[in-house]
Amino acid sequence: MASADWMKLTSPHAAGMKKHLGAEERLSVNHSNRDIDKSKSHFNIVIGCEDYADALAAMRARVKEIDKLYPPLKKKKADERVIAEMIEVKCPQEIVEKGYEAVCEYFRGVYKIQQDFFGAENVHGGFAHFDEIHTYTDKDGTKRDSLPHMHTLVSAYCEWDEPVKVKGKKTGEVRHRQGINGKHFEVKPRYNQLNGKIDEYCMKHHGITYTKGKGKEPGHGKTVETLKAEEKLHQIIAQTNAAMQQRIREQELTEQARKDRLHEQELAEQAQIEASEAISKATAEAKKEAAAIAGREAAEQAAKAAQKQVKQLQEQALAYEPEKKHFGETAAVYNARIATAQQAAAVQQRTAELNAKQQELNEREIALNARQADINTEITEKAKQMAAKPLAQAKAIIKEERTAHAATKAELSSTRAALHRVLGKLRDTFLAAFAPHRNQHNAHEKQARELRRGEDHGTLQRRNGYQSQTKEKSQDKGQPRLYQHR
Repeated sequence: MASADWMKLTSPHAAGMKKHLGAEERLSVNHSNRDIDKSKSHFNIVIGCEDYADALAAMRARVKEIDKLYPPLKKKKADERVIAEMIEVKCPQEIVEKGYEAVCEYFRGVYKIQQDFFGAENVHGGFAHFDEIHTYTDKDGTKRDSLPHMHTLVSAYCEWDEPVKVKGKKTGEVRHRQGINGKHFEVKPRYNQLNGKIDEYCMKHHGITYTKGKGKEPGHGKTVETLKAEEKLHQIIAQTNAAMQQRIREQELTEQARKDRLHEQELAEQAQIEASEAISKATAEAKKEAAAIAGREAAEQAAKAAQKQVKQLQEQALAYEPEKKHFGETAAVYNARIATAQQAAAVQQRTAELNAKQQELNEREIALNARQADINTEITEKAKQMAAKPLAQAKAIIKEERTAHAATKAELSSTRAALHRVLGKLRDTFLAAFAPHRNQHNAHEKQARELRRGEDHGTLQRRNGYQSQTKEKSQDKGQPRLYQHR
């Protein structure tokens, strides 16, 4: 616990506190303070008055009485002059642990101390709240429970000495003054004196200290509003950190997606290279097969030539058959013919081998054509997949950019509309403020025009009179004049 908290009040500000301190208003009004638990408001107590309305009326009557005896030195507006103080005192945790009655007794004792310190006629009511106890996060990150507290309404009556000045310079003399004055009422010595009185009370009746100096508990000595503001600040900082972490994760994911796209492109390029190598290999095999087919054609031609030779030999053999029968053959001729027959048989065997080789080549050609068709189909499918992937990715990127552009455009439109509304309000405010001056200016202009119109009319009359006199003189020149000698 550090010290009591003081808050200056003007007359309108004091009246506005009725929403927070009035018993009926506290239950019926929707408060901006979300930590007020109306189900616990019946534990709240009022000390020294019936309700805040009575305390407010007593404070205003006291200020009126003091102003009549000691008028304020300067005239100030009601919303500028400090006429009272709202002093907030919290209950130490050690007393809270003793129970509800101990806390109520503590607040009554503190109220009596304030009456003795400020004067009973200047202390108008104490309002102890038990329905705002909530958990908050301290600046060191520790979760704590707030404490019961009491608001006390006090008139800002005080006595003080001020130096006498003549033409802005101090004369060395001191003048004693008294009256309602917020500046001289809320001073550091008065803070320390009141804290000392409360500390003496706590030590005497409860054996604890109210002020703990440097060893004070974190968060103590602050108003409920300050603690809530700090908690909200911690929440905002946490949300900001979470948003930054989310943004960093999104950037990391975006970078990873970019790396994945690069990797996919590298894979696509590698697939293209592999496809090109497969095509080159297939082309080489096709060339080899073509060469084999060319060799097969040469073999076919050789086989045809061999068949033709065999046919010729067979024809020769048939031609020699009548001679054998008719003339007879010698053994050498017969052997030569046998050799020829054997040669023909060998040619037939070679022809059969060539036919088998041709059949094998035909089968290999069919397999090669089927393999080439499969390779072409695989290359086409890979090409289609590689072409579809970048297109789908490009479409997704374009869609994201369009969505971001639409969001940016909507944000710009909203900002432009807000600016137009602000400019319209400024224009209306300027016109409303300038209207009296403009009407006065128009009246002055009208009066000036009327004056100028009157002056012009007088000038015109003088000019017309002068012209008429000149005309008469010119007419007189044409008539004889009589001169008299003097």
